[in-house]
Amino acid sequence: MKKNCSFFKAAPYCLALKIFPFFLLSVFLFSNITVQAQVNAYARVTSISGLRLNLSNVNQDSDTFQNGDQIIVMQMQDDVIGGNTGNNANFGNLSAIASAGYYEVATINSASNLPSYITITATLQHTFNTGSNSRVQIISYRKMSTSDYTTLANITALSWNGNIGGVVAMQVPGIFTLAHDITVDAQGFRGGAASADVDDDCMPDSYRSNSTNFGAKGEGIFCRTATSQTRGRAHILTGGGGGSTNNAGGGGGGNYSAGGQGGAGWTCSASPSGGIGGIGLAGSITYERIFMGGGGGGGQQNNTVGTAGSNGGGIVLIRAQTLTTNCSGTRMISANGGNAVNSGNDGAGGAGAGGPGRPGRDRAARGLPPGPDGGECASMAQRSKHLYPLSFGIAMRKSRAALLARHAGPGSVRDGCRRLPKRDANWRCGFLAGGVASSPAIRMRIRNVLLECLQ
Repeated sequence: MKKNCSFFKAAPYCLALKIFPFFLLSVFLFSNITVQAQVNAYARVTSISGLRLNLSNVNQDSDTFQNGDQIIVMQMQDDVIGGNTGNNANFGNLSAIASAGYYEVATINSASNLPSYITITATLQHTFNTGSNSRVQIISYRKMSTSDYTTLANITALSWNGNIGGVVAMQVPGIFTLAHDITVDAQGFRGGAASADVDDDCMPDSYRSNSTNFGAKGEGIFCRTATSQTRGRAHILTGGGGGSTNNAGGGGGGNYSAGGQGGAGWTCSASPSGGIGGIGLAGSITYERIFMGGGGGGGQQNNTVGTAGSNGGGIVLIRAQTLTTNCSGTRMISANGGNAVNSGNDGAGGAGAGGPGRPGRDRAARGLPPGPDGGECASMAQRSKHLYPLSFGIAMRKSRAALLARHAGPGSVRDGCRRLPKRDANWRCGFLAGGVASSPAIRMRIRNVLLECLQ
């Protein structure tokens, strides 16, 4: 007898998530796919004039932009640093959020002038900035079928490359059956490089620099163009700061919450020189704004064994009437930040932050976790006199067992499936968090995936 269960927010055994006709920030599909298939087309928006979107960096390897297709327009980075550019502790702080994180659905009127530009059917609702310190991209909002759809292979995104990528976006009019994994782990903002081999005194006051003596900053919601902002221990918005001399660790990337600070450095406990973690954006994340996880800062080294910072998590967007599984094996939807890489006698890079990190309404009352998992610290098993506790991305999740118990409510266990209450009128969107199955043989985990209303 086929297992069938229906519940909202959580995921043991099999999952049937009623999404209703909402645009949701979280996941999506494909057709004609192979293992770890990409399903979207991407392009950078270089300028906007009325209904015309001028483009560059067009990538249609896995999907195409066609007349009548829907797209996601997303502000990945914006000029949010303001005057916080001096070599001091304020470097890289948020001045104003501007348009960073804005996203909306648009419809292509004409794609006949690709790769130069497309036109859309209606004026965009938000202001999208395309200056030198900003990045806007479009992502095909791929419609996987005309009715129901079952995945054919694992799905992933084009990794963010500074212009495009980092996002999976799909829609299914009917039942979307997840028979494979969807992962955008470490496909968000990029981590910073490790330093060159340099042995020097502790330098806690080197907040920004272009010197390779210091680890590079991770990438975040500000697109840096000045070389003097590339390295040094200060964060650059959600990007973690690089480790300073001597042998200090890189800072963790930030997203919903701030990243952790890098290890102080060799003999630097009195003057900590580790990279400062990327800022948290809890106060800026709304139904209209989402962000990839910030990259971790690079470690500082003098023995060629320091490590780079890890990438943040990407974004998964989904629209479906019902999301379910085939109740076979363990399924995963994940937007984790990359783990920090272990180092030897040098500073290790910071971990990347998790992807989208804001639950829907009534989050506190429902006991939902505040965000996706950041990467883990580098292992201390290799700790030497040069290696200190390194940095970490956000890791704010409550235990899945507690979450499941909290939302079990009047539901019941049937055919090995935990039934949870369906959403009520006060819950427009929600956070998908993995549940704990009573048996490890067949279960589904949905981790770090945010359901948000796109419209």
